This record gives sequence, structure tokens and C-alpha cells, in this order.
Amino acid sequence: TGSGCIAIGLEKFLEEKDITAHIDAVDISTKALKVAKKNAKLNKSSVNFIKSDLFENVKEKYDIIVSNPPYINKEDMLSLDIEVKKYDPTLALYGGESGLDFYERIINNCKNHLTNDGIILFEIGINQENDVLKMLENKGFKTEIIKDYSGVNRIVIGYLN
Repeated sequence: TGSGCIAIGLEKFLEEKDITAHIDAVDISTKALKVAKKNAKLNKSSVNFIKSDLFENVKEKYDIIVSNPPYINKEDMLSLDIEVKKYDPTLALYGGESGLDFYERIINNCKNHLTNDGIILFEIGINQENDVLKMLENKGFKTEIIKDYSGVNRIVIGYLN
């Protein structure tokens, strides 16, 4: 969950649509969770925060899982802007040598945490769409890609069923 902005923003968006949802947000970092809880309090949010390495401490099943995992590969980590290196923890950025480690771990375990018609959404890095689509499709998901405002493939969606 990092700073909590995605979970809190999602909750606020749903509230505007008069949709009630229970939102759990997960992070392995105690420091990140502290920041996220502070942001939730500032935004009068009821998001529930869980300290966990991905699904390790998660017991629930969800209709939707949203993930913005670390996805920067080894080569790109070396050329990051100094501002990114200065303010963003490596733990939140580095996705392993290929940048795909977390997608693989999440996709391999997400069915245990999705309802029968569940949906999983991932933010992806540039040129990662084919690898993430393939991982999802190999696990039986139907898939879709959404472009960001710059026309870059940015979100991969996997639909169970």
C-alpha cells in the first residue's frame, strides 16, 4: 500500500458513487504502514491496514484485488533519477532482475484470495504487459489492458471465470 493513496483514493471514489466497500491494504514495511495510517486518518478513511508480505497474513477473499507492486528491473534501477533514488525506498521499486518477481508471486497465490468472479488489476511498467498477460492467462484468467493518459499500456486486468 505504500503511502495508502491508492486504497484511500479508491475508497473515496466508491463513496462518491454511493458504493460501500471493505478495503484492506497490505504492506511489508512498518514505516510505510505508519505513513498510510496517518494519511487515512487525515482523509477520514476506514481502510484497514495489514502488515504482510503479500498474502502471508491475509485471510480474506476479495471481489477485487488492486496491486501496484515493485516492478523496476535491475538494469533500470541503475539509471533511476536521483530524486526517485533519494525519496522512494528500493523495497517499493525493485521487482527483481526482470522486474516481474512480484507479479509472479501475486498471480501464483491470488486465486486463494479472490471470489469466484474475482478481478485482479495491476499497474505495470513499460513493456511488461505481454509478460503479465501471459502469467495471468496461464492461470486461467481472461485479460484486458488499459492505457494511461499518455497512451502507454499501464493497467493489466485479469478476470476469473
